Amino acid sequence: MLIDLTLAVCALLVGLLIWRYDLHEREPWYMMLLAAALGFGLMMLVGPAESFTLERLGFRGGSNAVIAMVAATHEGLARLAVPVAILILLPAQFNDPLDGIIYGSVAGLGMAVEESLYYLGLPDAHEALVPGAELVRLFAHPILGGIGAFALGMIPARKAGWAGGVAAGLAVALSLHVLWDYAALRSGARTGVWDGMPAAALMLVGMMAYGALVSLGARWSGRVFDPEGTRSLWGWPFSRRRGAAGASSNGQSVDDT
Repeated sequence: MLIDLTLAVCALLVGLLIWRYDLHEREPWYMMLLAAALGFGLMMLVGPAESFTLERLGFRGGSNAVIAMVAATHEGLARLAVPVAILILLPAQFNDPLDGIIYGSVAGLGMAVEESLYYLGLPDAHEALVPGAELVRLFAHPILGGIGAFALGMIPARKAGWAGGVAAGLAVALSLHVLWDYAALRSGARTGVWDGMPAAALMLVGMMAYGALVSLGARWSGRVFDPEGTRSLWGWPFSRRRGAAGASSNGQSVDDT
């Protein structure tokens, strides 16, 4: 019970952080819940699909690289499917350049919760608190989902080359996922200080790429919904400094360039 409660609180905090990025035209709560629920549901199907694929490939164990590639491709495509479905079926809710990364991240969060519940339900999951691996999962899936779906926001931003952008974003997300899973599988049960360094380095790279894309999407969104540049990703107290700088420049936002 304590494990589930801790997981729920952590997932809620991650969801609020994602929601905070959507500065100018925030998605309604029910759309955020829908994206998370779709990600959760798809993840329930992804596990059996991965097992089926491995069986069809004749895989019987021993290759971490194969496991990593199968997991990354199945989960990456599932994460992307959620924002694509919202874009096609509910286009009125996909009107912000940030919507790709927001919906992709929330779908990833739903997938992370389902996967964590699965692993925490195994007989040997007896920790009193959510293990570190589950906390990493709660961040990794949203980061990968956001990177993979970011370029969908180029459609409401009316920017050319969105299809190539989606392909590139998905390729980056899948590559990070494959490499991270492979590094984690190789470390296995080893607990040395250096054993987890490759996975940690990859997570850092993913976080930096995600942060850069959020910043870029926020600038695009600001030009559409907030041309005066009155809101900032950094929030207080940085937003006050930004406002002061804008005032001294005849009301022009420092981020207009």
